Amino acid sequence: MSRKKFLRQAPRVRTSMKMAMVIGASSIAGLVVLLLIVFNLSKQEESRAGNTQPQMTFINAETFQDTSLVLRGSSVKAIIGVIVETKGSSSPLKAGIITFNLNGTTKPASKNIENIKLFYTDNDAKFYANSQVGATIVQAPEGEFKIDASKQLLPGKNYFWLTADVKSSATPNGSVDAECISINIGSTEYLTLLAAPEGEKRIRNNNAYYSTGNKDGNSSESWNNKRDGTGSKPSNMNDALNCFFIQKGHTITASENTYMPMVAIEGSGKLIIDDNLRTNELNISTSGVCQFNVTANDCRCIGKLVMEDNANYIHNSTGIFAAGNAWLSKESQVVFFKYDEKTFPSGIKWGNVLIDASESIHTNIRSAFNNVQGNLEIAATAGNALYIEGNDVMNIAGDFILSGGIFEGVRGNNSILKLNIGKNLVVKGGVLKDVENSYTSNAFTQINIGGDVMIASGQVRFANAENGKSEMNFVDKSNKSVRWTQKNKADVELGNINIKEEKEVFVKGDLIGDIAKDRTFTVETGGKLWCHTYPVTGEGKFILNDKATLAIGHAKGINSKRKTATYKPSKKQFHSGATYVYYTGSTPQETGDFATVPVDGKVRNLIIRKENPAQTVVLSRNIEVSEIATVGMGTLDKKEFDIKGKDLSGKIKGN
Repeated sequence: MSRKKFLRQAPRVRTSMKMAMVIGASSIAGLVVLLLIVFNLSKQEESRAGNTQPQMTFINAETFQDTSLVLRGSSVKAIIGVIVETKGSSSPLKAGIITFNLNGTTKPASKNIENIKLFYTDNDAKFYANSQVGATIVQAPEGEFKIDASKQLLPGKNYFWLTADVKSSATPNGSVDAECISINIGSTEYLTLLAAPEGEKRIRNNNAYYSTGNKDGNSSESWNNKRDGTGSKPSNMNDALNCFFIQKGHTITASENTYMPMVAIEGSGKLIIDDNLRTNELNISTSGVCQFNVTANDCRCIGKLVMEDNANYIHNSTGIFAAGNAWLSKESQVVFFKYDEKTFPSGIKWGNVLIDASESIHTNIRSAFNNVQGNLEIAATAGNALYIEGNDVMNIAGDFILSGGIFEGVRGNNSILKLNIGKNLVVKGGVLKDVENSYTSNAFTQINIGGDVMIASGQVRFANAENGKSEMNFVDKSNKSVRWTQKNKADVELGNINIKEEKEVFVKGDLIGDIAKDRTFTVETGGKLWCHTYPVTGEGKFILNDKATLAIGHAKGINSKRKTATYKPSKKQFHSGATYVYYTGSTPQETGDFATVPVDGKVRNLIIRKENPAQTVVLSRNIEVSEIATVGMGTLDKKEFDIKGKDLSGKIKGN
């Protein structure tokens, strides 16, 4: 049943109208979680002393719908969610009574669902049944019901989830649905924007059997049609409608070649497959685990693999990935402890992927990771390399993490890899290359990075391409401010680096580099590089384009004729149409004797923004400013040189 229902004003207070959207942001066990600070450039260099947090205010509450299918006999399934949005953090508000009904659920509701619960996941937009609020409503009511959340709210979006258990006798092809009527914030009752979003959960037609302990899944004695084991065992294990639920805390082992029509692993349940288990469908719920240990698997014995957020699948086999078809949520995780050249399938939309292999061979992963919704981490490759041979595009919506192992980029003449990283590139160990070696003809790797770069340790060899075309590009205008953090203990040689239009890169580690000989670091038109006091190193070339911005924090500034502490590439080109910013606490700080092209001695803008008024920037040559010269904080000391411009403002001293 599709419907929309806007609630009338009545005596309650209507919240503001917004479109409800749910976007995953939860972390996954086993993947490296990076807590990278997102900061505002214009405020970063200013003192935050005296800042006070505004008092929390309520913005709105809105309902969203979960429309995934649900099995008869399943437990704690999210029906709807409620987003409660606040602003400010002082004097936090508290969510009180939330009013619901079960409109849209096949009637009578009490014949289809039970154990109504409400969960709270803080600011996390993904459901997990860890934090129940309010009391459980055992028997589903037919009218309105109330649950007292009694929960102090956080700034931003707060997520509440209404769940239910679906009875094993529920109506096949029936529906499960609910509406959120209102929510009390403090002493005020507010209507939700949309009580009944479109859609509902449809109930599948299956026979439910439940695990009775840590047993062998092949035996009918291991299953019962009642959760507490007081019912009956299956008379026919192979009945096409049978669904075998592995309950919370139970481990079921498939030790013989067998057939089970459907298997559902509930939260904290575990399935260990030691022999070829054939199943039409395997469902893994949040916190559930399936471990596939078949040594020489040569068939895709799972017809369909369905994984919820925070569900786990472990491939501990050198054979084929067992699922022929996979529906993997964004925050699911697949782990590869072993693999060979036939393991990785193509055409799968992955959630998070972790490669942590104790057994492997050199493996071409072309077409395997064209669509990764979360993170891809390479932790170990057993001394062998993962690589692309041919042309390929890897799309990773989250982080690309190398914490160990070897990723060679491309092998083979004429091979090209485009690696699109939505968030961060992280190297914490292992070896990252663009091309296997410099003898590979006409091959290269392009990495497009939407977020930060963190190189903490390990080796980065990104200048092997014989044609010099390998590059790292900072892209994605929606995430403008990013960081480059590189530590001295990392062994790094970089190819071409390009900061694209509207991207701001902040150097936060020991350096950027080394830029290899015959490679170029370019701040493109509209791009910005904030170096603080850290150097750009290497024998390559540094280019600052027209209408780009370079911010310098080192005491010696920049210099075109010699390698300064800040800019060590052998060739440097600074544009006369660029903006130059001098900042940080270095004092006195020299501008540096740098040449500009095409007009030497001319810049577009010169901005002084020191950390306090007593700090000084000293001219090292005559400068003409075509647009604005501003001393926002600190003093510009001209010494024996001169500065000319249309708009000179701030404290300037000297002849």
